[in-house]
Amino acid sequence: MKKILFVAFLLSFCVSGYAEDRYMVEKPDGSVSIILYISGEPLSEVIDSLGLTGYPIQAITSSDLPNTREDRDFWIVDDTPGKKIKIDSVKKQKKIDAVAAEDADIDAILSKLKISKEELKKLKKELK
Repeated sequence: MKKILFVAFLLSFCVSGYAEDRYMVEKPDGSVSIILYISGEPLSEVIDSLGLTGYPIQAITSSDLPNTREDRDFWIVDDTPGKKIKIDSVKKQKKIDAVAAEDADIDAILSKLKISKEELKKLKKELK
């Protein structure tokens, strides 16, 4: 029992003493930036240093964010009640299509040259 109390006592010192706040900044293109603000320097100075001065900003909680950061390049402001950020599925699909088209172009060029992707990588290394 003493060991458990001692470990709990030590863990209590490991908790951060900083207050953390999250803010969402909406950019003109509709995308968002998330600022994890740790108290200290004034928030306005942090926003200025990031070049986000003049854009709409609002406080958010972790529940306002999507479940994963996987698609964070496609986050936009959600105007419906509930979460404040959603994934722009149209923009995400355009990116997927662009990558697929680029891969198809590379495959077409490689087939005309009659070389594989591995051979192309090998050539790139030799040219460096």
